[in-house]
Amino acid sequence: MGATNTTAAVSNRPAEKQPVGVSTLPAIHGPADPSFQQFLSRIGAQKGTALELAPVADRLFAVVSEDLTGGNQDVQAKRELEDARQKCRDGNPFPLVALQWPRLVIDDEGEAALFDPRLELHRFDHLPDYLLDVVLSDDAPQLRLDWWQRIVLAGFFAEPIGEINCAGATGCGKGLSVSLGICLWFDVFPVSRQHLTSRSFDHVQTNLFGEVRQWMRRMEHVDRGLILNQSIGDGERHYIKILNPSPSASTAGEAFSGAHGPNTLYVFDEASAVVDEFVVNAQKNAMKIVSLSNPRTLFGLFRDGFKPIEQSDRNRIGVCSGTVGMRLCVSVGGSDCANVRHQRLRRPVAPLGGIEINGRRFDEGEPIPKEYKPSVKPLIDNQIDIAQFRAICAKPDQREVDVFAHGKFPTEDPQKQVVMASWLQRHIDAWHVGIPVTAFGLDVARSKSGNETMLAAGGPRGLNRLYPWQKDDVIYHAEETIRIAATEYGIDLRKGQNPVCVDTDGLGGGTADMLKRYGVWVIEFHGGIPSPVAPRQYGNWRTEAYATLGRRLNPDDMWGQTTWALPPGDTALYAELSAPEKVYPRGDALRFSLSPKRKPQGHQASSSLVLSVEEKLGRSPDRGDAAVYLFVAVRIRENMNEFFAEYSGPLVYGSGESIEAGELTRAMNEEQKRENAATGNAGQPQDPAQAAITQWIGDLTGVAPGVTANDGYQVAPTAGNVASNVEADPDGTPPRMSWSDVFEDW
Repeated sequence: MGATNTTAAVSNRPAEKQPVGVSTLPAIHGPADPSFQQFLSRIGAQKGTALELAPVADRLFAVVSEDLTGGNQDVQAKRELEDARQKCRDGNPFPLVALQWPRLVIDDEGEAALFDPRLELHRFDHLPDYLLDVVLSDDAPQLRLDWWQRIVLAGFFAEPIGEINCAGATGCGKGLSVSLGICLWFDVFPVSRQHLTSRSFDHVQTNLFGEVRQWMRRMEHVDRGLILNQSIGDGERHYIKILNPSPSASTAGEAFSGAHGPNTLYVFDEASAVVDEFVVNAQKNAMKIVSLSNPRTLFGLFRDGFKPIEQSDRNRIGVCSGTVGMRLCVSVGGSDCANVRHQRLRRPVAPLGGIEINGRRFDEGEPIPKEYKPSVKPLIDNQIDIAQFRAICAKPDQREVDVFAHGKFPTEDPQKQVVMASWLQRHIDAWHVGIPVTAFGLDVARSKSGNETMLAAGGPRGLNRLYPWQKDDVIYHAEETIRIAATEYGIDLRKGQNPVCVDTDGLGGGTADMLKRYGVWVIEFHGGIPSPVAPRQYGNWRTEAYATLGRRLNPDDMWGQTTWALPPGDTALYAELSAPEKVYPRGDALRFSLSPKRKPQGHQASSSLVLSVEEKLGRSPDRGDAAVYLFVAVRIRENMNEFFAEYSGPLVYGSGESIEAGELTRAMNEEQKRENAATGNAGQPQDPAQAAITQWIGDLTGVAPGVTANDGYQVAPTAGNVASNVEADPDGTPPRMSWSDVFEDW
């Protein structure tokens, strides 16, 4: 009896166990269709009521039909989405872009015509067919993307492309195309690891990762996983995350070589400021590497990556062999951007030089009436517009215009640079293990995650090595300096015989005080005080420090026959040494200072006539400053300052003699002639530099060298000096030693 009742109870609840749904219905052709009438009867039976079906039949049919149609549409949409994802994996990402971000699809036919990539066919001369076919495909919807952004995005999913280098003008939209590529990569590859790196953790978190998060949230169809402050993903095999270790960490390089997987992607933002070692380690396991930056440097892997395609100025996009597959190189100027090409404005004010809109001329600074705004509204949000482009082009420094307006890499300028990049290679080639260390330069940074504290070790022959670390502790800075000197070079700094030059203007003051307590010979460097060596030529000590090292490296200066070794492969150091430029304040044509290390507080970037070094490099010049402080210590320890004080070489190297240099040389020669006349010496006036150097070598070697007709040095072979192993000529004439002989033996 109990069993029967239970069965009956269950059979009386069909609605809970067998709910009616559109998936159980056959095709229905109208309210009078027998299938539909049967469906209505089932509803009435289940509710236990006698429904008056006729009055509601039409309405119910409309609802059911809508459900059926909607269900079919969902299936169709899913099929279309999966087809687009497969096309993306096969190399064409644009149908998927249209589905994921409908706001990028252009509905206005007039605007769509402005974005037709066929209008820029002359730009594609050097693109391979596998990229060209995708960018110009009829299957590609009309999107609010510039033609070059399409090329970058196509490169993400082109199988032959293993590296993408994108160098662009300020605000051109590099981040947009790369951010879209990162989001699509996450969407179409369920197993994928993506790592984002920049010059600092804060920079990548705020800029590239911040933009990726925005576009990820706008995607219509994606399982995003968790979106956090440093990562996006749903597991250890499917993520996007920030990877920005300290370059000074012992395991920094390994962080880029341990993420193995079939779809591992590395993205380097501000790549010209990223340590090359990071990129080299990423190449070991990456499926693809994307690097983007302003083209602001003469050195590094990012800069070198463009050299194979630099056949002409017009050919600024091309493909060449890379380390990871083929390398797509894209250089973008402001004139390549839609908002500049079509004279669009973010603010309704006529730009520098004025503008013509629909036949009416508006002069510079004139407000643009509301009825004209639709004709000049931006075509791409947040992209550089015609006003910003013209403002950059009006800068007095042509190299700044080339970099930030036209997206071109800078060239050397002998009129402005105190250290030329072309001087450095011979000094790099001269480096070898065991460069003698007698002095140190210390640039202190009080930071655990930003700039690095940098110690330079070297001597008169060059820079042996740089030691970076990150710590917020003056005691640690002092003790680490003492430890490195002792363990690496056997030097006990506490004896006070080997100087350490410390920049005490900023954060190094406490470290300098601590070193002095230990008995260390500390040279306190104050960059803003007058030049101790040549105040008539150098505006301050910082200028003197860089300029004198520049003269030491200059092959055309008095040190040209000798080298000052620089460690090989340190492109960051080379860029930092050559970054500062001469500034002639208040119209003084003879006495110069240097471009500031960083922009003054409260000033906008590039707001002054001169870019700061940090703006130019995209980072603090810690390595260059440490090397310069080292040379200050070497000059003081070896009594070399007299050479730079007694002789002022040309202010402009490599481009002829400057006015001041000529005047100084003539004045020195006239003074020497008067001395010769007074002493009865009728010889030619001696170069004061040669005289000073001659005396210095004598002090070093313990002998009195003399100048011969061929500019060699006669050194008597006496015991205990550097020439003691040099035999005299058979006729008894003392051997002649060249510059290179003297310095090599020393």
